[in-house]
Amino acid sequence: MRTSMIVMICLFGTIDGARILAIFPYPIKSHYVVYEPLLKALSAKGHEITAVTHFPQKVHLANFTDVDVSSSSMNWTNNRAVDHFSIWTSFKFMLNSKEHCEHVLDRSEVKQIVNAKEHFDLLLSEIFITDCMLGFAHVLNISKIVGVTSTTGLPWLNSIVRNPENPSYIPNFHSSYSDQMSLIERLYNTAVLLISKFVYRIGSDWISYNTAKNYFGYDLPNFDTLRSKISLILINGHPAVSTVRPLAPRVKEIAGIHIPISGPKPLPVDLQDYLDSQSSNGVIYFSLGSQIDMSTIPDQVFAALYRAFEQVPQQILWTCAKGRMPSLPRNVKCIGWAPQLSVLCHPNTRLLINHGGLLGIQEAIYCGVPIIGIPIFGDHFLNMAHVVKKGLALEIKMEEFSYKQFSSSLKEILSNKR
Repeated sequence: MRTSMIVMICLFGTIDGARILAIFPYPIKSHYVVYEPLLKALSAKGHEITAVTHFPQKVHLANFTDVDVSSSSMNWTNNRAVDHFSIWTSFKFMLNSKEHCEHVLDRSEVKQIVNAKEHFDLLLSEIFITDCMLGFAHVLNISKIVGVTSTTGLPWLNSIVRNPENPSYIPNFHSSYSDQMSLIERLYNTAVLLISKFVYRIGSDWISYNTAKNYFGYDLPNFDTLRSKISLILINGHPAVSTVRPLAPRVKEIAGIHIPISGPKPLPVDLQDYLDSQSSNGVIYFSLGSQIDMSTIPDQVFAALYRAFEQVPQQILWTCAKGRMPSLPRNVKCIGWAPQLSVLCHPNTRLLINHGGLLGIQEAIYCGVPIIGIPIFGDHFLNMAHVVKKGLALEIKMEEFSYKQFSSSLKEILSNKR
């Protein structure tokens, strides 16, 4: 507990500036969005941040150094197809841990950090599908480590700090259940939990550890030893958006940390004018996150969307690449990017249609906007199960998507005055 307090003071206190090495090795924008405000706040307080990331700052910040590891060979922004994803897809993703380690560790800028033996007071490292980045703590002799994750908790995370995990009422990352499960669902949830941890141990740990030794030296301690030095884990959870569960003292929930205390930023003038002009019937905001290519939506799903959108009085603000999309209804405005929080908090926004991404759900709850979720992969199913149970959303599975079900969901939410 004392160690956790020391690390929390280092992160949030007004003490002499620390040198912090932050590693976000995955090309997933939503992962970095969660903790980018934290890094900026720390740099503003005088801490020196060195961030290894695929998403460098567009404007230079004092005390903030980006190590840009982005590349066209590993770019997941708006280029993942809407396909049939399953738990086995996630397991296959874990088996690619070697690729993710090498992509970052093989960069000359990253090697320079290792070879220069720079001094850092704290390592802040993302916990996801491999722990190879913990090697920085060994080779640079960093005594304090904070693990961060953009989800509510991964099956292999709990053992790091002995966090309680009871699969009879705590759904795991790969689950599509809430905390109210039948006996069969509990058995399935337990089996998936155990299999996930086994695949991570055998598939990810073994492969990425051998890869990490090539970069950090063959005296690199095993991952269990390195993980034992993690003093604190920040998870993107909160009872409003995830299942209530017991947490070990070294695990802290920080959901909503990416939402500014001052509220959403002003909208661009064109979007402000567009939303202001829709006071009569309002606007439906449709986004499937930063990874999915909207043009790959299956034909039968697109036909159902098209038909249902044509029949509602609301305008549809759809984040998509217009040049790659088929013909759209007249009430649909296709836009490449939108400041999601600002759009959702506009008083004329009536509904969010999304993929069950955790940030979109958090922002919709913050802005008081109902949700229709179409989960696609990862924790989307788990996230949707919780907000559906809470009465904050309706869910439609992609493989069961139909005009009748979608139209009925639209009518239920848009006509509900709660």
